[in-house]
Amino acid sequence: MRAPRNVVDAQFSAPYVALARGRAGLAEFSDETLTDPEVRGLAARAVCYRDRSLDAAYRKSWPAAVEIRLSPNPPTGRHE
Repeated sequence: MRAPRNVVDAQFSAPYVALARGRAGLAEFSDETLTDPEVRGLAARAVCYRDRSLDAAYRKSWPAAVEIRLSPNPPTGRHE
């Protein structure tokens, strides 16, 4: 869901979670953040996809990856 309508929707929105103030604690899931034009604009441009190599590690760990493209520059990424 790219444009969550309420705080509960936001908690299940991968683009929103990834971009809400750089963290995903309870404080980030507020009406203020939910209506922040900057957060909503970034979430609207976010693309989420499944990475099979990360899936392979599941149960032993909960890996995640982020790739940020600042056009026209090459992507930067970070795995945790």
